[in-house]
Amino acid sequence: MTLSQPPDTHSERLSFVSHPYRWRGLCIAGMVIATWLFFIAAGLLGLNPGAGHWAADATWILATTFLSTGVFITAHDSMHGLVAPFHPVINRFVGRLSTRLYAGLDYDFLEAAHGLHHRSPATQDDPDYHEGNPHFVPWFVAFMRRYLTIGQLLWMGACFGLMTTVLAIPATQAVLFWALPLVLSTLQLFTVGTWMPHRPGEYRGTGHLKTRSLELHPTLSFLACYHFGYHYEHHARPDIPWWRLWRARQEAQTPTRQVIPTILSSTTSIS
Repeated sequence: MTLSQPPDTHSERLSFVSHPYRWRGLCIAGMVIATWLFFIAAGLLGLNPGAGHWAADATWILATTFLSTGVFITAHDSMHGLVAPFHPVINRFVGRLSTRLYAGLDYDFLEAAHGLHHRSPATQDDPDYHEGNPHFVPWFVAFMRRYLTIGQLLWMGACFGLMTTVLAIPATQAVLFWALPLVLSTLQLFTVGTWMPHRPGEYRGTGHLKTRSLELHPTLSFLACYHFGYHYEHHARPDIPWWRLWRARQEAQTPTRQVIPTILSSTTSIS
């Protein structure tokens, strides 16, 4: 497989549509969202194993953080048409549902901004890039200022109010098992998906490939951010879903092996 040349022929698309794994993206998205909702609910209701013990609660919070990140990664794959490549309407619905559940985010706005990011990464035309100061804190503050909206804050405030008043969940529970995982997840996504691969320095490519990958074992890569750290591979092949990136990376590093891509971009994919 040549990472810089994603397959895009009519015959290959037809082959994918008839592929027995064409439902896999949707199934994985459903499992991630359902598991995340379960962890959120169990934490809020104090039903997590060992509830009340600091170590058990901390473990549950970290697991919820990881799943929260997975919900956003699901939305990200939707932006590339990869959750349901056989049905753009379902694909977009899952993306919008994911961003709304995650933090009341506007999927259409994020999709447009992500398209600009892929066209001009690590440049002043990239909405995710820093505003003159590449250090972590000022870059993160600028990043959040760009994407955090009044509507999102109102949505999250309404959710918090619903939990603490209508559902009578203690405010401490809501902060620890809902708000805190969201904050930690945001930091995880920014660190692994924006700051580390795009901060100034030596990049692996130029143009739309102006990024780098983290040198992590696939298991660590998954735990770090659903393989989002394999960022060069993602920019080179945005038609590959997160759960195939590790394999794409391994196969690209083995030039003698013939690779048959199993996931192709839909007509809404971002290139």
